[in-house]
Amino acid sequence: PVGRLDAPSVGLLVMTNSSGLAAKLTTPGLCEKEYLLRVNPVPDQASLLRLRSGVGIDDKPKNSDRGQTQPCDVTIVESGDKSAVLRFTIREGRNRQLRRMCSAVGLTVEWLLRVRVGPIRLGDLAVGAARAASPEELRAVF
Repeated sequence: PVGRLDAPSVGLLVMTNSSGLAAKLTTPGLCEKEYLLRVNPVPDQASLLRLRSGVGIDDKPKNSDRGQTQPCDVTIVESGDKSAVLRFTIREGRNRQLRRMCSAVGLTVEWLLRVRVGPIRLGDLAVGAARAASPEELRAVF
């Protein structure tokens, strides 16, 4: 698999035997990954700004020099009284990164769904189902 998801997360996993494709999709900064998260409480503007600007998360001892996450795109997709669905687009992928970023600003992640890795989108693919990447998706990676 290209990348990974922690046990409580769901969504797109890319499987390949191409080391070139895997490298393009996993090198930090080269490939965007997009997620939908339901969080509570509803984030305020200050929390959204902190998430967008980068949040300090502790990666010790393995990556102690990478405390701050890279800037990312965060938008509110849906908002209710007690929770909201956020769309995150990130360009790195650290262990439990989005959960840890949300925790750093006082948000709890109820669920997390990865919907895109680079040009490859989950679409309406059913849970547990698989499909081949389209020629267009592969061309967009290379």
